[in-house]
Amino acid sequence: MSELNRIYGPSYEGNPKYTKTSMTDRAGVGIVMKSLAKSNLYFKELPTGDVGIDGIIEPVVGEWGTGMLIACQIKSSEGKFATIPSTKYINFNEGNLSHYKYWVNKSIPVIIILVDVANEICYWEHVTDKKISENEKSFSIHVPSSQVLNEDSANNLYEISLNRNEEESKYFYLKMNEPLIRDLERNKVQIRLIEKSLGEADIDLIIEDENLGTTYFKYDSDTKLIDALEQYFFWADLEHSLDDSNILLNLYPNEIGKKFIELQDELKKISLQFK
Repeated sequence: MSELNRIYGPSYEGNPKYTKTSMTDRAGVGIVMKSLAKSNLYFKELPTGDVGIDGIIEPVVGEWGTGMLIACQIKSSEGKFATIPSTKYINFNEGNLSHYKYWVNKSIPVIIILVDVANEICYWEHVTDKKISENEKSFSIHVPSSQVLNEDSANNLYEISLNRNEEESKYFYLKMNEPLIRDLERNKVQIRLIEKSLGEADIDLIIEDENLGTTYFKYDSDTKLIDALEQYFFWADLEHSLDDSNILLNLYPNEIGKKFIELQDELKKISLQFK
């Protein structure tokens, strides 16, 4: 061994290289796996040969796999995404237009995940036609700074994994809220809102003056809270007032809510005929 090698160690020049970019990419995948595991979302990494998709996410309910899948593309950086918290979103640009076509035509939903490796933070967005801006050779998508991959993401990602269109989603919410919609016709139903911060609020559901508990409500920070609630409770008319600086909403069934209940009652009658 030469004196130089004895002091500085052997030279590995000429061996295969692990570039800084590849190491950052691997670190990013590890951070995504860790973030998803904390959110009860199982991550399956795909071989690098899969074009434009780095892994598959499966929501887990309890300890059970759901069979619902989301494909994800992971983009990692040591510093590029560190400035996201100071802005509402990052405008992510992709030079390969074929990736966009590949994502939106995939048979399962696709999300893009931007990893701030230095701070171990993952930002994500669901890739859809409506959220993409494209030109002849490239496309871009706004990834919200408020949409961080953590425990709060689990419900949203589960919804995305169901891969429903807008009409199917509305019917799902109607079914989910059927007991409450029926209550509107019989009882006095109110919601007390306590806005915690932009994009977050606590909701107290009050039926016949009985408080049934507090629910956390997260909404798009670019949307007014009242507008977000009107979108969520699209099956009801909302009448709001102030109560000790908190917003108090009275809910009344609108035509959508009434027609839905009529439809459900008719379906029950029909199903009974076949028993």
